Amino acid sequence: MIVEKELTTGVFCRELKNRFRCEVTVDGRPHICYVASSSRLSNFIELDGKKVLLLPAGRTANSTEYTLFAMSYRNSYILLELSFVNALMEDQIGRRCFSFLGSRKKIQREKFVDGYKADLFIEDTGTIVEVKTILSTEKEAYFPTVRSERTIKQLKKIYNLLENGHSCCLLFISLCPTVRTINLNYDIEFFELFKMCANKGLVYKAFKLKTTERSIEVDKPIAVVL
Repeated sequence: MIVEKELTTGVFCRELKNRFRCEVTVDGRPHICYVASSSRLSNFIELDGKKVLLLPAGRTANSTEYTLFAMSYRNSYILLELSFVNALMEDQIGRRCFSFLGSRKKIQREKFVDGYKADLFIEDTGTIVEVKTILSTEKEAYFPTVRSERTIKQLKKIYNLLENGHSCCLLFISLCPTVRTINLNYDIEFFELFKMCANKGLVYKAFKLKTTERSIEVDKPIAVVL
């Protein structure tokens, strides 16, 4: 997936009280920047003083000059513009690394199936695809990092979909290129629901992203540890 807009280099200063805003400097001058995340990024990674890439205003409906795109990390980048992820997966899911999903010629994004809003829906096989992003710089990352009622509700709905004969796939996507494994956090309710879904036929895989100043692509698969 090509990044079509020209990116600006800046330095991350701090997150603001509004969780969708942060302060960055560009050429030494401060700017308020939009953050496309409902969670505070500082809960997951250390950003202060780090080199960041910024998208120009206009991609999202906000009054800031820039949108936070990625953070420089160990000669690579960590994608931070989370609204890119589903579009990226739609763009990349035809690649050979996703051949386990079968035919993938007709893809719909944000499709409702039996009342469930799928991130992606593969018409060819009737497969519902749920995408979960993971933001961590640890080699062994965890999911979920905090208890999430939304995730619990999703797993319950996915279980019902599987019982009703639907094909479902859960894709874990690491935004950081150095993560090697995804460990499923032993939250009792989440873990039991996940195992129930897996026993019903839920397919699950994990991949990491490779982000540059010009492109984003799905990189190597990584292990999911139960």
